[in-house]
Amino acid sequence: MVATLDLPVSLGPLLSHFLVYFALFMWLWLLSRSFFAKQGVAVSIFRVSQSVALQFLVSIRLVMFTYLACFIPWFIFQGEPFLFEAFPRIAFLLFEAGVGLAIYLLIRPGSPLIKQIFSHSQLPDAKPSTQERYWTFVSRLVMIFMAAILVLDGAGYHFGATYLATNGLWSLVTILVLAAISRTSAFGVRRLASHFRAAADPKKAVAVWMVRSL
Repeated sequence: MVATLDLPVSLGPLLSHFLVYFALFMWLWLLSRSFFAKQGVAVSIFRVSQSVALQFLVSIRLVMFTYLACFIPWFIFQGEPFLFEAFPRIAFLLFEAGVGLAIYLLIRPGSPLIKQIFSHSQLPDAKPSTQERYWTFVSRLVMIFMAAILVLDGAGYHFGATYLATNGLWSLVTILVLAAISRTSAFGVRRLASHFRAAADPKKAVAVWMVRSL
């Protein structure tokens, strides 16, 4: 393609990398749309609520737009033949800010995802869990942590900021997964206990609970 368009030879690797990154963008765009769109895989197969699926779709597309507008220019203009310094750093900071905003939309108190994770509306006598009571504080700590990463990266500590961001992201995913497992398990135990209390025959109560859970 470089020879056909009579472009400089040095632009060949950059053009090939751009096409690879753009193809990845299009693949992720189609995948997220089929998975989280209305009546998509997440809703129809995994029984995720429509509001949570829409929230995931919005956050993923925000990350993808910043990937296209900031990450790809960061990669292209930091290497040869450009070797820019200021513009790539600004572009990568904007990419990190976009990812941070997408994470905030997911974990902010009152978001559809957090409501579903900590949902206990089906149990009138259930009390808010410890994770739910302190989630506002935890979400603010996460935002402060992401802001600190941006400050570190802007100050020139790119390697340290990237290391902290990667480990912090995995820690946040672990917290959300464990919170969902804890809440689901507690809900199942309380629901089974309520059936035991309501039924005279415990074996019949277990059978009814299993049938309703399917």
